[in-house]
Amino acid sequence: MKLDSNKIKLGIAPIAWTNDDLPELGGENTFEQCVSEMALAGFTGSEVGNKYPRDVAVLKKALNLRGIQICNAWFSVFTDEEWQKVAAGLEKLGEVAAKKGMRLSYHHHMGTGVQSAAEIDKLMTLTDPAKVSLLFDSGHCTFAGEDPLAILSKHIDRVTHIHLKDVRADILKRVHNESLSFLEAVKIGAFTVPGDGMIDFVPLFKVIADADYQGWMVVEAEQDPALANPLEYALMARDFIRKQTGL
Repeated sequence: MKLDSNKIKLGIAPIAWTNDDLPELGGENTFEQCVSEMALAGFTGSEVGNKYPRDVAVLKKALNLRGIQICNAWFSVFTDEEWQKVAAGLEKLGEVAAKKGMRLSYHHHMGTGVQSAAEIDKLMTLTDPAKVSLLFDSGHCTFAGEDPLAILSKHIDRVTHIHLKDVRADILKRVHNESLSFLEAVKIGAFTVPGDGMIDFVPLFKVIADADYQGWMVVEAEQDPALANPLEYALMARDFIRKQTGL
C-alpha cells in the first residue's frame, strides 16, 4: 500500500515523552529531548505538549532547527449539555477556527461523551461538515470495542486529522476484566505505536489511500517513557509506516 508523500505528512505526539494527563509519566524528559528525538526518528510534525515554550518565537526557533512544525493543538472540553447544544457549540468553534485559517477536528476519546461508533455517528449527523471535522483515532476506536476500519470507512470524508495508535490485546483484556479506568490502562501499557499491537493497519491505510486523504497522520501512543523508550518506539513506528505505505 503506497501513500503519496506530497499529500500526507507524518507527525508524532509528545505524549510518548511527557503525558499531559499523567504528568508523573516522563516528568524528567525535557522539551529539547522530545523534539530532537522526534526529528531523529524522521518525523516532521508535532502536537503541542505541556513542556513546549509558551513564547511562539522561542518555540518556532527550536522547531525550525530540527525541521519540525506544529501540526495541531488539542483542546479538551465536554459537558452534560444536550446534544444539540454541544453540536451548536462545536459549529461556533468551527466558525472561529475558519476565520483564523484553521479547521476544527473533533477527537472521539475514551472517557468523554463521544467514544462509541453510535456517538460518533450522531455527532457527525448533527454538525455541519463545513464547520466540524473528525479526528480519527485507531486506538480509541479499538479501546471502545469498536471496529476502527468500519468507522474510518464510514466517515473518511469528514476526517481531516488522523491519530495512528495501536493497542496491546493482553493489556486491553486485563483492563476489561479488572474494570480499570482509561488512565490506569495508560499506565500499564494498553497503548503502543502502530505495528506493535492488535490493530491491522493495512486496510486502514487502503481506505486512506483510496479516499485521496490529504493531511497529517500523527503517531500517538501514550506510554510510560520509563518502560517504553520514546525514541526507540518512535523509530519503530517510523519504520513500520515506511514499510507499509512508502512514506
